[in-house]
Amino acid sequence: MFKGMLLLVFLQPLGLSFAQAAQSDLAKRIEAMQLITQQSPSDGQAWVNLGQAYLDLYYDNHFEDLLSLAYDSFWEAVRLDYRLFEGHFGLGIIEFERGDLEAALFAFSQLANLYEDRFDGHFNRAIALVNLDRPDEAVKAFETAIKEAEPEASPEELLRAYVGLASQQKLIGLNDKAVDAYGEALELKPNDPELIYLRAEALYLDGRGVEALVELTELENQYGNFEYSSLIADIYIQEGQIDYARRSLERADRIAKQAGDNKARSGVLMKLAGLESGLGRENEAAMYLQEAASIDTSAWQAFYQLGVIYLDNGQPEKAITSLQTAFKLAPQSPEVAFVLATAYDQIGRPSEAKSYAQMALALVDEASDYYFDLSFIVGRADYRLGDYQAAVDTMMPLLDLKASDAELQLWLGLGEYQLEHFDEAVQYLERATFLNPDSLDARINLGASYLASERFEDAEMVYELVIEQIGGDADTYYNLGWALLMQNKLDKAKEAWEQSASVGYQPANEALKEYF
Repeated sequence: MFKGMLLLVFLQPLGLSFAQAAQSDLAKRIEAMQLITQQSPSDGQAWVNLGQAYLDLYYDNHFEDLLSLAYDSFWEAVRLDYRLFEGHFGLGIIEFERGDLEAALFAFSQLANLYEDRFDGHFNRAIALVNLDRPDEAVKAFETAIKEAEPEASPEELLRAYVGLASQQKLIGLNDKAVDAYGEALELKPNDPELIYLRAEALYLDGRGVEALVELTELENQYGNFEYSSLIADIYIQEGQIDYARRSLERADRIAKQAGDNKARSGVLMKLAGLESGLGRENEAAMYLQEAASIDTSAWQAFYQLGVIYLDNGQPEKAITSLQTAFKLAPQSPEVAFVLATAYDQIGRPSEAKSYAQMALALVDEASDYYFDLSFIVGRADYRLGDYQAAVDTMMPLLDLKASDAELQLWLGLGEYQLEHFDEAVQYLERATFLNPDSLDARINLGASYLASERFEDAEMVYELVIEQIGGDADTYYNLGWALLMQNKLDKAKEAWEQSASVGYQPANEALKEYF
């Protein structure tokens, strides 16, 4: 993000040491200014001059006391004459220096309101908004500053305004406007490679990257910067030219390697991995990611992406190793914690799955794409750990987000069954089988719930469907036998238990001895 510098119109550090300053003209100047304010305490401009002198000395020594003295002087100036431009400006500079961006914004906003036709008030207000991450307002402030640039703004100051405007326009998706703003900047500073690159990037983001290829390839040939080659590759991908993109990324890798820039190389290799992964070539993608991680051990994205590939390939244990490294490097990344939770969930380690899911949940809100899956992992973990009430309590609110999710309905049914809420279990499991008729788990557990809720005819029907679906097994025939027995269908019950006993299922043998 563009983080601009304030436009210091009249405040310039003098570059003296404190020892020198004590005997310098600046010290004498401060004494003279102090005398003037004592003699004319109602002279706002005198207080401005004193505040500026204190600031000059502060910039050389960075003593907080000097900053406080400057602040008091500017404050007194504004109190005496609220329209004093330099007074508000000085207050804004000091608040910015102290890191109180809201207070700095207020001071510069006063300038913009009092002097609507001055560039510097609007420009510095824009800079404060940039640093407060309020790009929509920053765009408007930069636009006003540019409109009021005449007569005081220099070409360099106007250039900074256009660059600041473009950076904020990109942040809010106004990439076509950013292209125009960078174009205006290039009018002020023709052939500047950074501006050419930034305009090309804006064109790419606007879906018009091909328009930048001529200038970008010229930059690439002239300067050999890996970023140029990487952006060229992005544009080729945008145009569906995958082979061109690969060649450009390989060139970017060579350039970064020659420069000894391992961090840059790692980023390029990750892009190559993404290219291969998009083509379904996961082995090649994994090789690039392994190299990216080996040359830049701080690149958590490489370890993360490698873990995702392993997980997608059905290797959760291998994925965990890479993902644990990614998590150590980026503990505040919800994506890493989410995939780690998923991997532990897949290998049946509910404690770890729940722990990482909860860490990820602490980093996202309900609007996040991860929220449902993370909460679902926590609910399943609670179930597997035997805390069935917690499992139901966690999963129940998820119905408001995805009532049509068959797996959610299944696990809610399982939880209610364990809590012996059999009627509720039946409702959830009926929905699960309706939403996913091929789910054997949902159908088998629905049969068990029918049995528990004494709906024996329904249980019989479900078990007959299961036998039709998979040919039947010992458990299914055994449970079918109970459903038939409770309806007094003795011959059929005996036949079902005999089927179960024939494969050595001992409970079926015991039932036969007891009832037949």
